[in-house]
Amino acid sequence: MVCVMSLFLETAKVLVIGLAVASLANQLSPKGLMLGRDYFKESTRPLARKSPSEPSSSHRVAELSNEQVRSLFQDPGYREGRIVFVDARKESFFLEGHIPDAYPLDRFYPEKDLPAVLVAGLPAERVVVYCAGGTCEDSHYAALQLIEAGLEPSRVQVYAGGITDWRSHSWPIERGVRGSGLIGNISP
Repeated sequence: MVCVMSLFLETAKVLVIGLAVASLANQLSPKGLMLGRDYFKESTRPLARKSPSEPSSSHRVAELSNEQVRSLFQDPGYREGRIVFVDARKESFFLEGHIPDAYPLDRFYPEKDLPAVLVAGLPAERVVVYCAGGTCEDSHYAALQLIEAGLEPSRVQVYAGGITDWRSHSWPIERGVRGSGLIGNISP
């Protein structure tokens, strides 16, 4: 009995000290949580999803076929900056290979690349967002982030086939950072 009581008291002490340290760290941190704020207030409204795999938004993002994307890539407007490609995959995948001159935009960490994408995308006639393709939905979510950040919804489209489809056609791939010039055709 004494051993159980001692264990209980020790656990209570650790819990109290842990809560005190966590509370102090939260108060001192510039990114600390406001403990009185209801962070889930908006989640009480029903989600307007058309299907479980579709992002929730009032905007419907159009999807492009591989023929349409290839045509846009060959369009002179692409080299003039009127057509912009955006890669919505993680940075490590982007560096392994992406559509030449595509802008990176990791939808989970948009703060890093979103300003550059907006500078290029706001005056563009078309912004084509892609990810791995297939069941990957990152391109849809990134497209919605761009729309919410101010891009005209009618100009934002998704390349549903993504980089997987692009590579399957042995179309040009750029390795490294955007504009690296390390371009080649990579077979699937």
